[in-house]
Amino acid sequence: MGNGTQNPTPPPGVPVWVPYAVQIISTLGISTLFAGVLLWFTLSRIDGTLVVIQNNEARRTELLISIEHAFIAALDAQSDRFDKAIQMNIEANTREFREMMGTFREMMGKPPAGPSVPPGGQ
Repeated sequence: MGNGTQNPTPPPGVPVWVPYAVQIISTLGISTLFAGVLLWFTLSRIDGTLVVIQNNEARRTELLISIEHAFIAALDAQSDRFDKAIQMNIEANTREFREMMGTFREMMGKPPAGPSVPPGGQ
């Protein structure tokens, strides 16, 4: 008989892998085998979960980028409208100021509209 280091030969009608599985289970122990199977199952499930998370994050990033582009475009449009409004305000103020200065110059060039008083009294 062998000392357990030889490859086991299965009896007729038994699949070839059965003696190897029995040898592994008896060497490692059933609890270690269950832990290994559980670890394999968990890791394979985590891989699927990580793929789902990665896909969701990629879609979220694309969405955030599109929102950022839309926000920047809205700010640019608002800035353009603000610049135009400020320019119109400056032009209106300039016209108003020129009109006021023209009126002031006219008033300074004309004598007062009241009764004239001779110098030195009445």
